[in-house]
Amino acid sequence: MLTSCSPLLSTETSNTDSSTTTTPAKTLFTTDLADVCNGVAIPMATAYDSAAGIHPILLFGRNDTNDSYSEKSSILPKTWQLEWTEASKYQLVACVTTTPKEMSGTCDFSEEGYTLNNYSADFAVELRKATTGELIDSTTLSLDADKCPTMHFFSEKVENNYPSYEQPLTEFLTKFVQL
Repeated sequence: MLTSCSPLLSTETSNTDSSTTTTPAKTLFTTDLADVCNGVAIPMATAYDSAAGIHPILLFGRNDTNDSYSEKSSILPKTWQLEWTEASKYQLVACVTTTPKEMSGTCDFSEEGYTLNNYSADFAVELRKATTGELIDSTTLSLDADKCPTMHFFSEKVENNYPSYEQPLTEFLTKFVQL
């Protein structure tokens, strides 16, 4: 048995004749919402309101202002997130830009010469409305370097390690997401 999937379809009728054409409807993906970090409005998203309840949020991060944003939502509480197929139901987008500060030391792993450079960092956070790109609030989380981890998976011989901002970010966002 063969099955197939097709995109969502919409039907349009032309005023000039009685023909009907079928065109694919725009599907919103979570990655499309990264544009909100640059102030771009995504009208297909759900409007943010201050009603009680959970207001779904996506998190995007980048390593510096020259980098592009990538999704980091997995560090947020699961109750704040939706399935990838429900991207149009997101109301909020949080955007984090990392700025390294001082290097506090290095962590040497194995005899093969793998090194982890530990940095303190500032994390500039912007919270935006998904539908309009409007800035709701912003803050900077200044965090000290982490201690050397007992284990690290390397993709390069020398890597930089920044402190985890998961807890202070969640504390900042809670007053907007969980009303």
